[in-house]
Amino acid sequence: MNQPTDHSAQIMLQKAQSALKAGNKEEAQHWAHQVLDANPENEEAYLILAATSTPKESMKYLSKVLELNPQNKKARNGLRWTIEQIREEDAQKAAERSAESTTKLKTKTTHKPKVPKKAQKDKPAKKRSSAWAFVLFSSIVLVGATLFINYGLPYIDVIPAEAKDPRPAGAVIKPTLTPTVTPTPTFTPTPLPTATPQPTATADQSYTTYFAHSWDIPDQVRGSNNFWVEVDLSEQTVYTYRGNDFLTSFLVSTGTSSHPTVTGTYKIYAMYPKYTMSGPGYYLPDVPYSMFFYKGYSLHGTYWHSNFGTPMSHGCVNMRTSDAAWVYENASIGTYVFVHY
Repeated sequence: MNQPTDHSAQIMLQKAQSALKAGNKEEAQHWAHQVLDANPENEEAYLILAATSTPKESMKYLSKVLELNPQNKKARNGLRWTIEQIREEDAQKAAERSAESTTKLKTKTTHKPKVPKKAQKDKPAKKRSSAWAFVLFSSIVLVGATLFINYGLPYIDVIPAEAKDPRPAGAVIKPTLTPTVTPTPTFTPTPLPTATPQPTATADQSYTTYFAHSWDIPDQVRGSNNFWVEVDLSEQTVYTYRGNDFLTSFLVSTGTSSHPTVTGTYKIYAMYPKYTMSGPGYYLPDVPYSMFFYKGYSLHGTYWHSNFGTPMSHGCVNMRTSDAAWVYENASIGTYVFVHY
């Protein structure tokens, strides 16, 4: 089968550009893929695919362009715009979820139960019953008052005065003694000993000037309780240890052949929860969990691709963000990083 010529690839590229201008994304993607089949390093074809894809897919195509040509301004600007779009989408989704929760809560609060029709019909009967009860109660009160006036009051008037004051004549009234209150002893708590504050550990800064050195892992690491990291470039894997004990491993993406990752034994000299990285062909704001071990080389989280297991970076060790967070929690200034093939 004959391979497409450069001329035919140029014609297919023009068709892809025309379809993109006409708003036909599917046709534009079709011709862009045809161009890449003929020339896998065609930057314009990748840019067309980025322009017709979702933001997350666009990052993959734009990163490929920057890998081919770090000076491509369209790809750099497109990557910056794509990152902002992803952030806006995530923020919008979070706002929609919050609005849904608020609406459901309001619906539950304002809902009023319906009154059964039977209960509504019984209201007049309840009113009539209340009226009869009031009449009956008034009659009973009136009869009771009449009997008291006729028979009770005369009896009260004839009570002898002696019954009201039964004390004999000449009796001396003695004052009633008021008991004296004996004060109860107040409980005084025994003061507890005050805890002596322990000094706060100061972060070890002794290795901050060693960022340009490498050395062999010393014997004292073996058999110790120190956390350290091994980066295997051949396997694209990070292994973690504490002393002689293996902890866990993670699939990563290290430097490409054009931008290889350095090899040797280093120590982490700086750590940042978020760090903006930029250079020829890339601009990456807020890179999570960055741990620098040699000049600009670091282990860090990655939000712009998920192609772990394949060299993708400009020399850093790209990790899944959750994996980088775990290493960040266990590492510290001075943690050993051993990089090899």
